[in-house]
Amino acid sequence: MKSSIPILLFCLLAIETQAQNNYTQAIQQGDAALRRGEYKTAIKKYFAAEAFDPSKKDLVQRKVETVFDKIEALRVEAERAFKQVKEEQEKTQAALNRADKLVDAFYFYAGRFALAYNDYQYYFIDINGNPIEKLGYWGEAGQFTNEGFARVSPYDVDTIVTTDTTTYEQLVQVRRTSSLDYFLIDTTGKKYLVSTDEPEKEPGIAALGFSFNQLKEFPEKTFNYPALEILELNGNEIEKIPPRIGTLKQLRFLYLSQNNINSLPSEIGELIDLERLYLKGNDLTTLPVELGRLTKLKILDLENNPIHQKEVEKIQKLLPNCLIRGGYSYGAISSLYWSSERFQEAYDYAKKSLEEKEFAFDNSYEWATLSWRAMHAGHYEEAIQYAQKALEVNPLRESVVSYLALGYLLNNQWPEAEKIYLKWKGRFCQGSFKYCNRVFLEDIAKLEAANITHPDFEKVKQLLKK
Repeated sequence: MKSSIPILLFCLLAIETQAQNNYTQAIQQGDAALRRGEYKTAIKKYFAAEAFDPSKKDLVQRKVETVFDKIEALRVEAERAFKQVKEEQEKTQAALNRADKLVDAFYFYAGRFALAYNDYQYYFIDINGNPIEKLGYWGEAGQFTNEGFARVSPYDVDTIVTTDTTTYEQLVQVRRTSSLDYFLIDTTGKKYLVSTDEPEKEPGIAALGFSFNQLKEFPEKTFNYPALEILELNGNEIEKIPPRIGTLKQLRFLYLSQNNINSLPSEIGELIDLERLYLKGNDLTTLPVELGRLTKLKILDLENNPIHQKEVEKIQKLLPNCLIRGGYSYGAISSLYWSSERFQEAYDYAKKSLEEKEFAFDNSYEWATLSWRAMHAGHYEEAIQYAQKALEVNPLRESVVSYLALGYLLNNQWPEAEKIYLKWKGRFCQGSFKYCNRVFLEDIAKLEAANITHPDFEKVKQLLKK
Protein backbone atom coordinates (compact mmCIF):
# COMPACT_ATOMS: atom_id res chain seq x y z
CA MET A 1 0.00 0.00 0.00
CA LYS A 2 2.75 2.46 0.89
CA SER A 3 4.58 2.04 -2.44
CA SER A 4 1.52 3.23 -4.36
CA ILE A 5 1.39 6.60 -2.62
CA PRO A 6 3.25 8.59 -5.39
CA ILE A 7 0.91 7.18 -8.04
CA LEU A 8 -2.07 7.92 -5.85
CA LEU A 9 -0.92 11.52 -5.33
CA PHE A 10 -0.51 11.98 -9.10
CA CYS A 11 -4.03 10.63 -9.70
CA LEU A 12 -5.46 12.84 -6.99
CA LEU A 13 -3.77 15.89 -8.55
CA ALA A 14 -5.27 15.04 -11.95
CA ILE A 15 -8.70 14.53 -10.39
CA GLU A 16 -8.39 17.82 -8.51
CA THR A 17 -7.51 19.69 -11.74
CA GLN A 18 -10.51 18.20 -13.54
CA ALA A 19 -12.73 19.02 -10.54
CA GLN A 20 -11.59 22.66 -10.67
CA ASN A 21 -12.47 22.87 -14.38
CA ASN A 22 -15.85 21.29 -13.74
CA TYR A 23 -16.42 23.62 -10.79
CA THR A 24 -15.74 26.71 -12.91
CA GLN A 25 -18.01 25.49 -15.69
CA ALA A 26 -20.86 24.74 -13.26
CA ILE A 27 -20.52 28.17 -11.61
CA GLN A 28 -20.59 29.93 -14.98
CA GLN A 29 -23.66 27.96 -16.03
CA GLY A 30 -25.36 28.82 -12.73
CA ASP A 31 -24.60 32.54 -13.11
CA ALA A 32 -26.00 32.51 -16.65
CA ALA A 33 -29.19 30.75 -15.52
CA LEU A 34 -29.61 33.28 -12.69
CA ARG A 35 -29.37 36.17 -15.14
CA ARG A 36 -32.09 34.55 -17.24
CA GLY A 37 -34.30 34.11 -14.18
CA GLU A 38 -34.04 30.29 -14.34
CA TYR A 39 -33.70 29.82 -10.61
CA LYS A 40 -34.19 26.07 -10.53
CA THR A 41 -31.37 25.55 -13.01
CA ALA A 42 -29.13 28.07 -11.22
CA ILE A 43 -29.42 26.27 -7.89
CA LYS A 44 -28.78 22.88 -9.53
CA LYS A 45 -25.61 24.20 -11.15
CA TYR A 46 -24.35 25.81 -7.93
CA PHE A 47 -24.80 22.62 -5.93
CA ALA A 48 -23.14 20.67 -8.74
CA ALA A 49 -20.19 23.07 -8.43
CA GLU A 50 -19.97 22.37 -4.69
CA ALA A 51 -19.88 18.63 -5.42
CA PHE A 52 -16.93 19.19 -7.78
CA ASP A 53 -15.00 21.32 -5.26
CA PRO A 54 -16.28 21.08 -1.64
CA SER A 55 -13.63 23.59 -0.54
CA LYS A 56 -15.69 26.31 -2.28
CA LYS A 57 -18.73 25.59 -0.12
CA ASP A 58 -18.89 29.10 1.38
CA LEU A 59 -18.75 30.78 -2.04
CA VAL A 60 -21.44 28.45 -3.40
CA GLN A 61 -23.61 29.11 -0.36
CA ARG A 62 -23.47 32.87 -0.99
CA LYS A 63 -24.55 32.33 -4.57
CA VAL A 64 -27.43 30.11 -3.48
CA GLU A 65 -28.51 32.76 -0.98
CA THR A 66 -28.54 35.31 -3.80
CA VAL A 67 -30.97 33.06 -5.68
CA PHE A 68 -33.16 32.74 -2.60
CA ASP A 69 -33.15 36.54 -2.22
CA LYS A 70 -34.45 36.90 -5.76
CA ILE A 71 -37.03 34.20 -5.14
CA GLU A 72 -38.14 35.94 -1.96
CA ALA A 73 -38.53 39.18 -3.93
CA LEU A 74 -40.86 37.31 -6.27
CA ARG A 75 -42.89 36.07 -3.33
CA VAL A 76 -43.23 39.59 -1.90
CA GLU A 77 -44.29 40.88 -5.29
CA ALA A 78 -46.88 38.13 -5.59
CA GLU A 79 -48.35 38.92 -2.17
CA ARG A 80 -48.58 42.59 -3.05
CA ALA A 81 -50.35 41.72 -6.28
CA PHE A 82 -52.88 39.55 -4.46
CA LYS A 83 -54.01 42.59 -2.45
CA GLN A 84 -54.65 44.55 -5.63
CA VAL A 85 -56.49 41.77 -7.43
CA LYS A 86 -59.60 43.84 -8.24
CA GLU A 87 -57.70 46.74 -9.80
CA GLU A 88 -54.76 44.94 -11.35
CA GLN A 89 -55.95 41.55 -12.54
CA GLU A 90 -53.26 41.22 -15.21
CA LYS A 91 -50.48 42.06 -12.79
CA THR A 92 -51.86 39.54 -10.34
CA GLN A 93 -51.85 36.78 -12.94
CA ALA A 94 -48.24 37.56 -13.88
CA ALA A 95 -47.27 37.46 -10.24
CA LEU A 96 -49.06 34.13 -9.83
CA ASN A 97 -47.06 32.70 -12.70
CA ARG A 98 -43.85 33.91 -11.08
CA ALA A 99 -45.00 32.41 -7.77
CA ASP A 100 -45.41 29.06 -9.52
CA LYS A 101 -41.83 29.33 -10.72
CA LEU A 102 -40.83 30.18 -7.17
CA VAL A 103 -42.25 26.95 -5.81
CA ASP A 104 -40.63 24.98 -8.60
CA ALA A 105 -37.29 26.64 -7.97
CA PHE A 106 -37.02 24.99 -4.60
CA TYR A 107 -36.81 21.58 -6.20
CA PHE A 108 -33.21 21.94 -7.16
CA TYR A 109 -32.55 18.31 -6.36
CA ALA A 110 -35.02 15.52 -7.12
CA GLY A 111 -35.88 13.11 -4.37
CA ARG A 112 -37.64 13.01 -1.06
CA PHE A 113 -36.41 16.26 0.49
CA ALA A 114 -35.24 19.63 -0.74
CA LEU A 115 -33.45 22.30 1.25
CA ALA A 116 -35.28 25.63 1.48
CA TYR A 117 -34.36 29.02 2.92
CA ASN A 118 -36.69 31.80 4.05
CA ASP A 119 -36.96 34.33 6.85
CA TYR A 120 -33.28 33.79 7.76
CA GLN A 121 -33.71 30.09 8.44
CA TYR A 122 -33.19 26.81 6.61
CA TYR A 123 -35.68 23.97 6.52
CA PHE A 124 -36.64 20.99 4.39
CA ILE A 125 -39.69 20.67 2.15
CA ASP A 126 -41.45 17.76 0.46
CA ILE A 127 -42.27 17.47 -3.23
CA ASN A 128 -45.42 19.55 -2.66
CA GLY A 129 -43.41 22.42 -1.23
CA ASN A 130 -44.66 21.85 2.33
CA PRO A 131 -42.21 22.17 5.25
CA ILE A 132 -41.28 18.85 6.86
CA GLU A 133 -41.72 19.79 10.47
CA LYS A 134 -39.94 16.74 11.89
CA LEU A 135 -36.69 17.85 10.18
CA GLY A 136 -36.74 21.20 11.98
CA TYR A 137 -35.63 24.78 11.25
CA TRP A 138 -31.96 25.74 11.32
CA GLY A 139 -29.54 28.64 11.22
CA GLU A 140 -27.32 26.66 8.83
CA ALA A 141 -28.02 23.42 7.00
CA GLY A 142 -26.67 21.27 4.21
CA GLN A 143 -28.26 18.74 1.90
CA PHE A 144 -28.70 15.12 2.92
CA THR A 145 -25.68 13.07 1.90
CA ASN A 146 -25.69 9.55 0.51
CA GLU A 147 -25.03 8.31 4.04
CA GLY A 148 -28.48 9.61 5.00
CA PHE A 149 -27.39 12.52 7.19
CA ALA A 150 -27.62 16.30 6.91
CA ARG A 151 -25.32 18.60 8.87
CA VAL A 152 -27.26 21.38 10.61
CA SER A 153 -26.77 24.13 13.16
CA PRO A 154 -29.55 25.65 15.29
CA TYR A 155 -30.12 29.38 15.44
CA ASP A 156 -30.21 31.75 18.38
CA VAL A 157 -33.03 34.27 18.45
CA ASP A 158 -32.44 37.89 19.51
CA THR A 159 -35.39 40.25 19.96
CA ILE A 160 -34.58 43.89 19.20
CA VAL A 161 -37.01 46.62 20.29
CA THR A 162 -36.73 50.10 18.75
CA THR A 163 -38.95 53.22 18.80
CA ASP A 164 -40.20 55.03 15.71
CA THR A 165 -39.18 58.67 16.25
CA THR A 166 -42.20 59.92 14.26
CA THR A 167 -45.04 57.87 15.73
CA TYR A 168 -43.31 56.81 18.94
CA GLU A 169 -44.50 53.28 18.31
CA GLN A 170 -42.32 50.43 19.41
CA LEU A 171 -40.98 48.20 16.64
CA VAL A 172 -40.04 44.62 17.45
CA GLN A 173 -37.53 42.81 15.27
CA VAL A 174 -36.52 39.19 15.57
CA ARG A 175 -32.99 38.38 14.47
CA ARG A 176 -31.80 34.81 13.99
CA THR A 177 -28.11 33.94 14.13
CA SER A 178 -26.54 30.52 13.74
CA SER A 179 -25.26 28.95 16.96
CA LEU A 180 -21.90 27.25 17.36
CA ASP A 181 -23.46 23.81 17.93
CA TYR A 182 -23.64 21.34 15.07
CA PHE A 183 -25.79 18.25 14.67
CA LEU A 184 -26.27 15.45 12.22
CA ILE A 185 -29.93 14.68 11.54
CA ASP A 186 -31.20 11.59 9.80
CA THR A 187 -34.23 11.38 7.56
CA THR A 188 -36.50 10.77 10.55
CA GLY A 189 -35.37 14.00 12.21
CA LYS A 190 -33.28 12.35 14.93
CA LYS A 191 -30.43 14.63 16.07
CA TYR A 192 -26.85 13.66 16.91
CA LEU A 193 -24.70 16.31 18.58
CA VAL A 194 -21.41 16.49 16.68
CA SER A 195 -17.94 17.42 17.84
CA THR A 196 -14.85 17.73 15.65
CA ASP A 197 -12.61 19.35 18.26
CA GLU A 198 -12.18 19.16 22.05
CA PRO A 199 -15.05 16.73 22.70
CA GLU A 200 -14.20 16.57 26.39
CA LYS A 201 -15.69 20.05 26.74
CA GLU A 202 -19.06 19.13 25.25
CA PRO A 203 -21.56 16.93 27.11
CA GLY A 204 -24.20 14.85 25.38
CA ILE A 205 -22.17 14.11 22.25
CA ALA A 206 -23.69 11.41 20.04
CA ALA A 207 -21.38 11.79 17.02
CA LEU A 208 -17.65 12.35 16.64
CA GLY A 209 -15.97 13.33 13.39
CA PHE A 210 -12.21 12.73 13.08
CA SER A 211 -12.01 11.92 9.36
CA PHE A 212 -8.95 13.01 7.33
CA ASN A 213 -7.02 14.20 10.39
CA GLN A 214 -3.81 12.20 9.69
CA LEU A 215 -4.34 10.18 12.84
CA LYS A 216 -1.78 7.41 13.41
CA GLU A 217 -3.73 5.76 16.21
CA PHE A 218 -7.33 5.27 17.21
CA PRO A 219 -8.21 8.36 19.35
CA GLU A 220 -8.41 7.31 23.01
CA LYS A 221 -10.67 10.21 23.96
CA THR A 222 -13.39 8.49 21.96
CA PHE A 223 -13.89 6.09 24.84
CA ASN A 224 -14.93 8.92 27.14
CA TYR A 225 -18.29 8.84 25.35
CA PRO A 226 -19.87 5.38 25.66
CA ALA A 227 -23.18 6.77 24.34
CA LEU A 228 -21.73 7.49 20.88
CA GLU A 229 -23.92 6.43 17.97
CA ILE A 230 -21.84 7.76 15.05
CA LEU A 231 -18.04 7.66 14.79
CA GLU A 232 -16.24 8.93 11.67
CA LEU A 233 -12.55 8.02 11.25
CA ASN A 234 -12.23 7.79 7.46
CA GLY A 235 -9.04 8.77 5.66
CA ASN A 236 -6.47 8.45 8.44
CA GLU A 237 -3.44 6.18 8.98
CA ILE A 238 -4.85 4.00 11.75
CA GLU A 239 -3.43 0.45 11.82
CA LYS A 240 -5.13 -1.07 14.87
CA ILE A 241 -8.58 -0.92 16.40
CA PRO A 242 -8.18 -1.31 20.17
CA PRO A 243 -10.18 -3.99 22.00
CA ARG A 244 -11.89 -1.17 23.91
CA ILE A 245 -14.04 -0.62 20.82
CA GLY A 246 -16.39 -3.10 22.45
CA THR A 247 -17.26 -0.56 25.15
CA LEU A 248 -19.03 1.70 22.64
CA LYS A 249 -22.14 -0.42 22.90
CA GLN A 250 -24.50 2.14 21.35
CA LEU A 251 -22.59 2.64 18.10
CA ARG A 252 -24.84 2.40 15.04
CA PHE A 253 -22.57 3.81 12.31
CA LEU A 254 -18.81 3.22 12.26
CA TYR A 255 -16.72 4.74 9.46
CA LEU A 256 -13.15 3.39 9.17
CA SER A 257 -12.54 3.49 5.41
CA GLN A 258 -9.18 4.45 3.87
CA ASN A 259 -6.92 3.55 6.79
CA ASN A 260 -4.19 0.89 7.23
CA ILE A 261 -6.17 -1.57 9.36
CA ASN A 262 -4.98 -5.17 8.90
CA SER A 263 -7.14 -6.97 11.46
CA LEU A 264 -10.29 -6.55 13.54
CA PRO A 265 -10.43 -7.28 17.28
CA SER A 266 -12.89 -9.93 18.38
CA GLU A 267 -14.46 -7.30 20.66
CA ILE A 268 -16.05 -5.68 17.62
CA GLY A 269 -18.67 -8.37 17.95
CA GLU A 270 -19.88 -6.61 21.11
CA LEU A 271 -21.28 -3.69 19.09
CA ILE A 272 -24.66 -5.38 18.89
CA ASP A 273 -26.51 -2.21 17.77
CA LEU A 274 -24.18 -1.59 14.82
CA GLU A 275 -26.08 -1.09 11.56
CA ARG A 276 -23.35 0.01 9.16
CA LEU A 277 -19.62 -0.74 9.23
CA TYR A 278 -17.42 0.85 6.56
CA LEU A 279 -13.91 -0.65 6.14
CA LYS A 280 -13.24 0.16 2.49
CA GLY A 281 -9.59 0.63 1.46
CA ASN A 282 -7.74 -1.09 4.31
CA ASP A 283 -5.35 -4.08 4.56
CA LEU A 284 -7.76 -6.71 5.86
CA THR A 285 -7.08 -10.31 4.87
CA THR A 286 -9.23 -12.08 7.47
CA LEU A 287 -12.43 -11.41 9.41
CA PRO A 288 -13.24 -12.41 13.01
CA VAL A 289 -16.13 -14.79 13.31
CA GLU A 290 -17.50 -12.48 16.03
CA LEU A 291 -18.84 -10.25 13.25
CA GLY A 292 -21.59 -12.82 13.01
CA ARG A 293 -22.98 -11.52 16.31
CA LEU A 294 -23.89 -8.19 14.68
CA THR A 295 -27.39 -9.25 13.72
CA LYS A 296 -28.54 -5.65 13.14
CA LEU A 297 -25.81 -5.01 10.59
CA LYS A 298 -27.25 -3.92 7.24
CA ILE A 299 -24.06 -2.94 5.41
CA LEU A 300 -20.49 -4.22 5.71
CA ASP A 301 -18.24 -2.42 3.23
CA LEU A 302 -15.01 -4.36 2.56
CA GLU A 303 -14.17 -3.01 -0.88
CA ASN A 304 -10.49 -2.65 -1.83
CA ASN A 305 -9.16 -4.99 0.83
CA PRO A 306 -6.88 -7.98 0.00
CA ILE A 307 -9.45 -10.26 1.54
CA HIS A 308 -10.06 -13.84 0.47
CA GLN A 309 -13.36 -14.89 -0.98
CA LYS A 310 -13.84 -17.57 1.68
CA GLU A 311 -13.59 -15.00 4.48
CA VAL A 312 -16.46 -13.02 2.99
CA GLU A 313 -18.57 -16.12 2.41
CA LYS A 314 -18.02 -17.18 6.02
CA ILE A 315 -19.49 -13.92 7.36
CA GLN A 316 -22.24 -13.81 4.73
CA LYS A 317 -23.55 -17.15 5.99
CA LEU A 318 -23.68 -15.76 9.53
CA LEU A 319 -25.32 -12.51 8.38
CA PRO A 320 -27.64 -13.48 5.50
CA ASN A 321 -29.54 -10.17 5.67
CA CYS A 322 -26.43 -7.98 5.54
CA LEU A 323 -25.23 -6.44 2.27
CA ILE A 324 -21.49 -7.18 2.13
CA ARG A 325 -19.44 -5.16 -0.32
CA GLY A 326 -16.12 -6.77 -1.14
CA GLY A 327 -14.87 -10.24 -1.94
CA TYR A 328 -17.49 -12.01 -4.00
CA SER A 329 -20.05 -9.24 -3.65
CA TYR A 330 -18.01 -6.43 -5.19
CA GLY A 331 -14.43 -7.54 -5.66
CA ALA A 332 -15.42 -10.26 -8.12
CA ILE A 333 -18.49 -8.55 -9.51
CA SER A 334 -16.79 -7.38 -12.71
CA SER A 335 -15.92 -10.92 -13.79
CA LEU A 336 -19.33 -12.11 -12.69
CA TYR A 337 -20.99 -9.33 -14.65
CA TRP A 338 -19.20 -10.00 -17.92
CA SER A 339 -19.82 -13.73 -17.82
CA SER A 340 -22.88 -14.20 -20.04
CA GLU A 341 -24.08 -17.31 -18.24
CA ARG A 342 -24.20 -15.29 -15.01
CA PHE A 343 -25.91 -12.09 -16.16
CA GLN A 344 -29.00 -13.02 -14.16
CA GLU A 345 -26.89 -13.44 -11.03
CA ALA A 346 -25.31 -10.03 -11.55
CA TYR A 347 -28.78 -8.53 -12.06
CA ASP A 348 -30.02 -10.11 -8.82
CA TYR A 349 -27.02 -8.67 -6.99
CA ALA A 350 -27.72 -5.19 -8.38
CA LYS A 351 -31.27 -5.40 -7.04
CA LYS A 352 -29.93 -6.32 -3.63
CA SER A 353 -27.35 -3.51 -3.66
CA LEU A 354 -30.15 -0.95 -3.82
CA GLU A 355 -30.82 -1.76 -0.18
CA GLU A 356 -27.54 -0.05 0.68
CA LYS A 357 -28.92 3.33 -0.30
CA GLU A 358 -32.55 2.91 0.59
CA PHE A 359 -32.10 5.85 2.97
CA ALA A 360 -30.03 8.00 0.62
CA PHE A 361 -31.11 11.29 -0.86
CA ASP A 362 -29.72 10.31 -4.26
CA ASN A 363 -29.63 6.62 -5.20
CA SER A 364 -29.90 7.32 -8.93
CA TYR A 365 -26.60 5.54 -9.61
CA GLU A 366 -27.97 2.31 -8.18
CA TRP A 367 -31.16 2.58 -10.26
CA ALA A 368 -29.07 3.25 -13.37
CA THR A 369 -26.84 0.24 -12.65
CA LEU A 370 -29.90 -1.92 -12.18
CA SER A 371 -31.28 -0.77 -15.53
CA TRP A 372 -28.02 -1.59 -17.30
CA ARG A 373 -27.77 -5.05 -15.78
CA ALA A 374 -31.45 -5.75 -16.44
CA MET A 375 -30.67 -5.31 -20.14
CA HIS A 376 -27.92 -7.92 -19.97
CA ALA A 377 -30.24 -10.34 -18.17
CA GLY A 378 -32.96 -9.88 -20.81
CA HIS A 379 -35.40 -7.95 -18.59
CA TYR A 380 -36.06 -5.12 -21.02
CA GLU A 381 -39.28 -3.75 -19.55
CA GLU A 382 -37.61 -3.58 -16.14
CA ALA A 383 -34.61 -1.84 -17.72
CA ILE A 384 -36.97 0.88 -18.96
CA GLN A 385 -38.61 1.28 -15.54
CA TYR A 386 -35.28 1.45 -13.68
CA ALA A 387 -33.85 4.03 -16.09
CA GLN A 388 -36.96 6.17 -15.63
CA LYS A 389 -36.57 5.88 -11.86
CA ALA A 390 -32.92 6.97 -12.03
CA LEU A 391 -33.87 10.07 -14.00
CA GLU A 392 -36.75 10.80 -11.64
CA VAL A 393 -34.41 10.72 -8.64
CA ASN A 394 -31.71 12.79 -10.34
CA PRO A 395 -32.46 14.46 -13.70
CA LEU A 396 -28.82 15.60 -13.88
CA ARG A 397 -27.68 12.00 -14.46
CA GLU A 398 -28.33 12.56 -18.15
CA SER A 399 -26.27 9.61 -19.41
CA VAL A 400 -29.11 7.37 -18.21
CA VAL A 401 -31.16 8.46 -21.23
CA SER A 402 -28.94 6.06 -23.19
CA TYR A 403 -30.16 3.17 -20.99
CA LEU A 404 -33.74 4.30 -21.42
CA ALA A 405 -33.39 4.40 -25.20
CA LEU A 406 -31.72 0.98 -25.28
CA GLY A 407 -34.44 -0.45 -23.07
CA TYR A 408 -37.07 0.69 -25.55
CA LEU A 409 -35.01 -0.53 -28.49
CA LEU A 410 -34.39 -4.02 -27.05
CA ASN A 411 -38.07 -4.22 -26.12
CA ASN A 412 -38.92 -3.61 -29.79
CA GLN A 413 -40.25 -0.10 -29.18
CA TRP A 414 -38.20 1.67 -31.85
CA PRO A 415 -40.42 4.80 -32.08
CA GLU A 416 -39.86 5.55 -28.39
CA ALA A 417 -36.13 4.92 -28.68
CA GLU A 418 -35.90 7.08 -31.79
CA LYS A 419 -37.51 10.03 -30.01
CA ILE A 420 -34.77 9.94 -27.38
CA TYR A 421 -31.95 9.66 -29.92
CA LEU A 422 -33.32 12.58 -31.93
CA LYS A 423 -33.83 14.74 -28.84
CA TRP A 424 -30.34 14.18 -27.45
CA LYS A 425 -28.37 13.86 -30.68
CA GLY A 426 -25.46 16.32 -30.72
CA ARG A 427 -26.03 17.53 -27.15
CA PHE A 428 -23.48 17.54 -24.35
CA CYS A 429 -24.30 14.97 -21.67
CA GLN A 430 -23.98 16.22 -18.09
CA GLY A 431 -22.39 13.82 -15.63
CA SER A 432 -20.47 11.82 -18.25
CA PHE A 433 -18.78 14.95 -19.70
CA LYS A 434 -19.14 13.50 -23.19
CA TYR A 435 -21.37 14.28 -26.13
CA CYS A 436 -24.49 12.13 -26.18
CA ASN A 437 -23.64 10.62 -29.59
CA ARG A 438 -20.51 9.13 -28.08
CA VAL A 439 -22.36 7.84 -25.01
CA PHE A 440 -25.00 6.19 -27.22
CA LEU A 441 -22.44 4.47 -29.43
CA GLU A 442 -20.23 3.35 -26.54
CA ASP A 443 -23.18 1.71 -24.78
CA ILE A 444 -24.19 -0.12 -27.95
CA ALA A 445 -20.60 -1.31 -28.38
CA LYS A 446 -20.59 -2.65 -24.81
CA LEU A 447 -23.77 -4.61 -25.44
CA GLU A 448 -22.38 -6.04 -28.67
CA ALA A 449 -19.19 -7.05 -26.84
CA ALA A 450 -21.43 -9.01 -24.47
CA ASN A 451 -23.07 -10.70 -27.48
CA ILE A 452 -26.30 -8.74 -27.04
CA THR A 453 -27.47 -7.50 -30.43
CA HIS A 454 -30.56 -6.10 -32.12
CA PRO A 455 -31.26 -5.18 -35.76
CA ASP A 456 -32.09 -1.61 -34.72
CA PHE A 457 -28.55 -1.01 -33.45
CA GLU A 458 -27.63 -0.22 -37.08
CA LYS A 459 -30.50 2.26 -37.28
CA VAL A 460 -29.06 4.15 -34.32
CA LYS A 461 -25.59 4.26 -35.86
CA GLN A 462 -26.96 5.63 -39.13
CA LEU A 463 -29.20 8.13 -37.33
CA LEU A 464 -26.28 9.57 -35.37
CA LYS A 465 -24.18 9.96 -38.54
CA LYS A 466 -26.70 12.32 -40.18
